[in-house]
Amino acid sequence: MTVWSRIGRRSLASPALSLFGPLCILGLSISSNRLNLLSTREDARRSLEVTRPSTCPDAQWGAPKSLLSLDESTAATVRFPHVTSSGGERFVVGNAIQSFSDTLRSGKLLSVGRVAGTSSNIPEAGKFFIYPRAVLDRLGVLTVVWGEPSEDVALIPPSGWPRVALRSLWSASLSGVGEWTTPIRIYEGFPLWTNRAAERMVLGRDGFRYLVFPTLETSPTLQLIEIGNVQASAVSIPQTQGAVYASLAARGDRFAVAYIASAVEGRLPDRNSVFFIASENRGASWSSPVMVRRSGALAAYDVDVSIDERANISIIWSQTTSSGGRAIAHAYSEDQGQRWSDMQLLSAQDAVSVAPTTAYDRCGQLNVVYREVVDGWRSGRAFHTMWNGVWTRPTMLFPALSVSEPALGSTDDGELFLAFLARPIDASETTPYAALVSSTINLNDKD
Repeated sequence: MTVWSRIGRRSLASPALSLFGPLCILGLSISSNRLNLLSTREDARRSLEVTRPSTCPDAQWGAPKSLLSLDESTAATVRFPHVTSSGGERFVVGNAIQSFSDTLRSGKLLSVGRVAGTSSNIPEAGKFFIYPRAVLDRLGVLTVVWGEPSEDVALIPPSGWPRVALRSLWSASLSGVGEWTTPIRIYEGFPLWTNRAAERMVLGRDGFRYLVFPTLETSPTLQLIEIGNVQASAVSIPQTQGAVYASLAARGDRFAVAYIASAVEGRLPDRNSVFFIASENRGASWSSPVMVRRSGALAAYDVDVSIDERANISIIWSQTTSSGGRAIAHAYSEDQGQRWSDMQLLSAQDAVSVAPTTAYDRCGQLNVVYREVVDGWRSGRAFHTMWNGVWTRPTMLFPALSVSEPALGSTDDGELFLAFLARPIDASETTPYAALVSSTINLNDKD
């Protein structure tokens, strides 16, 4: 396997219940001349079969509750929720936006809180806190990363949020006693930082936090950020030009990255194919990219990668189908990403299924929650499925609710919890959404 040495490292340092209007989903695509694939590894592909039966009962979800135990009159919106947990604590971060029809001002757009607990204070930084991501370590320290526009932007005009150009990424940490560190700039340039473009932040075995995201630089490649307590460093990942979505998973020193980019093979058209790349030494060197799925004219979106306790790797994404819909797709590898199974579709090909989010439960099963949009994206249903060699039939969650922006997490003991936005399924378009959370019920613990 070819490996590439780390290059181009730069170091940067510097001193609840919610209501809002209709939602908007933004898809990204990229033209076919952005990436010249060096090796597709088609000769290494094979169809893998797993026959491990599931020994756990189907997940049973509790009734949704308010995400944060706050007075509704003062509760901030938790838009674009992102979840993290450790040691029994469960946190949700998001953007505190009541309505995109309002002018948005810096300093108050971050929401941080414990599930079914109270909201936390936010850094006194005068920032916009765009699309926050978070990870909670075993010491109870919560690290949050977010995007910022250029410093001359004083406000975001009505409905201007999805189009604001970002120029930097920032990070700050909240201690267990409620004190924030001084925010530091961890990346300066043109990050492609959207709600789905950078899926998650992970903890390394060395105690540092790691994040992978695409960029819009002149020669764009994926960036790996290593975040310490007082500074951060960025490194370009070789041969990842043109990526528009990326997801990172870690187990020990091994990093697994799935990303979506255009593949050029002769004159064949291509939009958003699925690739995989790995590092055995926390990003010091990288394998050559492997094409997991060539999409051709049918684009892929919303990629998510995970590693199970047996070191098997799964990639989940939203795949455009020939019928014009989008289906949730899955491929997996049992040999550290060198060979991949054929793509399997988990949802109906004529539906529009998006925003997959994943977590492992107490039995080591991969769980997926996704949104199926209906009525021209004006409404949506949440579906849940799980895999332990065989996928279960997708089950609709909360049939009485229209659901958006699901974020799935799991605790140290494998309890699943889901943060999401919802309103009654028969509500009008002007009915505001509420931020809710639901957790799985351990049937073995019931009387």
